[in-house]
Amino acid sequence: MKSMEPIDKPEACQRLIASLEMMVKYYRGLLDLVRQEYDLLAEANIAELDKLNEGKESLLVQIRSLESLRIKQSRELGKLLGIQDEAPRLMDLAKGLDPMQGDRFRNLHSVLDLLVRRVNENNARNGVLAQSGLNHVRGALGSIRDTLKGSGSVYQRQGEKAALSQPSGKLVSREA
Repeated sequence: MKSMEPIDKPEACQRLIASLEMMVKYYRGLLDLVRQEYDLLAEANIAELDKLNEGKESLLVQIRSLESLRIKQSRELGKLLGIQDEAPRLMDLAKGLDPMQGDRFRNLHSVLDLLVRRVNENNARNGVLAQSGLNHVRGALGSIRDTLKGSGSVYQRQGEKAALSQPSGKLVSREA
């Protein structure tokens, strides 16, 4: 396991800022993908939607990895600032920094907050569109099923029984 090198406050701050800037970049890319997803859902372009979802999954894995790194770096900077919280918030860290760095943290926090909110809003909009499409497909399938099913079984009683003309005990008629 790699040993932890002692770092100073400016270096810890720069590492965290670099991670936050990378997160902003990835969240902007995710927002673009979610917007493209809406267009593809509206067009019902399944092949392109599959490709887009693969890219989206890959980006989400990278974002999760960066989030873990951000938490670790926030904890390190928090300890250097005397914050005992296990997962200090960016706004708490900004209070302990000089005004210029604090403003940078607040700015990055605002940008990330806005991006996450927009991704969630667009994703919810995509969910509504996808659900609407599924409801249309279910309705069409139900209509097809009802059409194929008809009013019962395939073999229906449509004819009538013929009345016997001769109630005799003859099985074979002599007439040809």
